[in-house]
Amino acid sequence: MDELYADIHTERREPFDAELPFVMINMVCSLDGGTSEAGISSKIGSDLDRRVMNTLRASVDAIMVGAGTLRAEKYSVLTPQHLSKARRARGQPAQPWLVIPTRTGDIPENNLLGSSPETTILLVPEDGAIERHDLACHIVKTPVTSKEEKFEMIQPLKLLKKRFGIQNLLVEGGPTLNHQLFEDNLVNELFLTLAPTLLGTRSNQTPGILNGPRLNTPKNAKLRTVYAIQDELLLRYEIPCEKHQSSISFR
Repeated sequence: MDELYADIHTERREPFDAELPFVMINMVCSLDGGTSEAGISSKIGSDLDRRVMNTLRASVDAIMVGAGTLRAEKYSVLTPQHLSKARRARGQPAQPWLVIPTRTGDIPENNLLGSSPETTILLVPEDGAIERHDLACHIVKTPVTSKEEKFEMIQPLKLLKKRFGIQNLLVEGGPTLNHQLFEDNLVNELFLTLAPTLLGTRSNQTPGILNGPRLNTPKNAKLRTVYAIQDELLLRYEIPCEKHQSSISFR
């Protein structure tokens, strides 16, 4: 199944704003909507889901993952050798950038597997002292709205594009970060794997793909493709452009 989405790197991707990267979210959830079991998403994902994830990762310039996800479980961002070889053949670096939004910089070093300081970027508050930043040699300081203590997000994404050449950004959660990006109308596409499992009652331990209050405006999505493979459904949605909000909060 390595052929699934194999040509995605050749697609023409148009962001909502020419100064912003094209933003895709990739998630897996259970039949009843949960995205993790005991706080760990990898317990839901199958080999097929991981192959799709690696294909999407290999097509983009950067991967973004929330600090909460990195604190919850071990996380590898390494692109497999055959896909990194294909990246080099296309003129891309062997590995994409890793972007981590964090208020404190508190990321367990042992949980982040295979990352390199040269290709890791921390998004941090410009007016706060982060507790640690030994994971990254690239720091992007982010404006904060003092009343609401929210990060201004559009400008950091523009900086990622301008300073680091990030044209395409793949977000892998967690659900709180996903919610914030959807609230700010920064998501262009959603890839969703529906796993053939049931987790039971939803709670903070089994959040949905969006974890947060009701969105100010419901988001409509346009189905692009659907694949039924064995017992799994792989869905791809386009998210129509809406007016951007101005801020986003990180935890």
